Amino acid sequence: PRVSNTERERGGEERESERKKSIMAATAATTRRWSIAAHPLSLGGGGDSSAHAHLPLTQRPFDLFFVFYFITHVPTSLLVDAQCVLPPGNFPQAARDALAYHLETFKDPLMGTCPAWLRSIIWCELALQVPFFILATYAFCARKNWIRMPSIAYGVHTATTLAPILGSFWLSGSGGGGKLTAG
Repeated sequence: PRVSNTERERGGEERESERKKSIMAATAATTRRWSIAAHPLSLGGGGDSSAHAHLPLTQRPFDLFFVFYFITHVPTSLLVDAQCVLPPGNFPQAARDALAYHLETFKDPLMGTCPAWLRSIIWCELALQVPFFILATYAFCARKNWIRMPSIAYGVHTATTLAPILGSFWLSGSGGGGKLTAG
């Protein structure tokens, strides 16, 4: 039987469509393999089609760790760190006692003096990090992949704010007089 040009074109279009689908499927599989989402114990759980897609939070240790971290940092930020920037009357006595215990026990020079640069970091913590902690807790519990980019931004912000904090401890070590010293 003779095949018309129209039938040949249709057959070629179908083959091309199948080829494109195959390439897209291979690309998606590669992306999942190299993504943290492919890890069966984390947020993505290997994708919705995997056997891990509906694991409870208690069986996803990475997510459980992050949820614990975020939940514990909300009260710490609001009740302890915020005492550096807000009047003491805004806090319950237990929070003021917790800060006093911390200062007495650990002799924390930063929280004890609250220099201006630390206060600016704490304002960022209250304005940016606390809302993120609440949002991230929800996202990790509910397996929402959109939290990935905000999590990277949070990590970069945290690393950036740690630089002056750790630097102040390092540069003001006993006997260092604010200069770099070895040993």
